[in-house]
Amino acid sequence: MRVAALVLFSLILTVVGAAAQTMECTRIAGESPPGVMEAVRYRVRIEAGRASTIMLDLRNGQTTTTLLAPVRDEPGRSMRLATFPAQNGAVSAVFNLVTVQPDGEVLMETWVRPSDSAAEVPPRHIWYRLRCQPGGGK
Repeated sequence: MRVAALVLFSLILTVVGAAAQTMECTRIAGESPPGVMEAVRYRVRIEAGRASTIMLDLRNGQTTTTLLAPVRDEPGRSMRLATFPAQNGAVSAVFNLVTVQPDGEVLMETWVRPSDSAAEVPPRHIWYRLRCQPGGGK
């Protein structure tokens, strides 16, 4: 009985481990407004067909990590909404939407809106498309 339980537990760990993997990615397209620091390395953790984490190594040597939540009823989509303190007591709201496509491409979109911006001014939009492969790419 114990052996069967251990075998089952081992099998579950193997399946879960195979379903979640961090992949190196290559940026194949994208656009950022002036003043946005570009990344030099992209990594995406995929779990059950959705991005759970995006890790960017920036040109200034820092690494940013974005933890995402699944979008309900939309396979392959994840999101995050966060606020960050800005200058002069303002706050910036940041919304990330990530779409994982079956062919290994990942579309990452970010909208940034400072609380002190006029209502008619659209949020800044940053996007990039990545080609991700297990154990490959840069």
